[in-house]
Amino acid sequence: MRVRAILTTNFARAMFIVILVLFLMPWLSVSCGTVKVEVTGVEMVLGSNVSASGASQNQAPEPLAILAGVLAIAGLVSAFANLQLMAAINAFGTAGLLLALKFKVDRDLNAMLLASKTGTSRPTGADLVGLVQVHWEPGYWAAILACLVVGVVVLTLRMPPDPGDPRRWR
Repeated sequence: MRVRAILTTNFARAMFIVILVLFLMPWLSVSCGTVKVEVTGVEMVLGSNVSASGASQNQAPEPLAILAGVLAIAGLVSAFANLQLMAAINAFGTAGLLLALKFKVDRDLNAMLLASKTGTSRPTGADLVGLVQVHWEPGYWAAILACLVVGVVVLTLRMPPDPGDPRRWR
């Protein structure tokens, strides 16, 4: 039983490190014709200066990405402090925030494209709807999958077989 607990703890630690490394990989790419811009998870958390074909724009930090990053760091701290239930909660919370981030960014991009098509804001070029392609990169999906895997593994392997055991959720 002790070996299983040690393996689970080490697995959770390693997976949270992997999740944080996945924040360094490209998460989102937006292309319009020959121009392509990639954004990493860290750039979503900290904000970035996006430049393409001579134009530059500051991108503000994304609050959902910030919360996801904070929860991933909290999960790593929880794993090193042997608080396995808290690590699992942080993993599932991070996955949920990352999915919410996808829906928010997709909604914001669609609103921006619709505004440029209807003329409610200054269009930056020709009709952009249909030309702009948004692609969520494998690094983003891998981060969500890693969060779900660590949460499920920690919850299933960490629980003793006896439901009455007081150590069940430590």
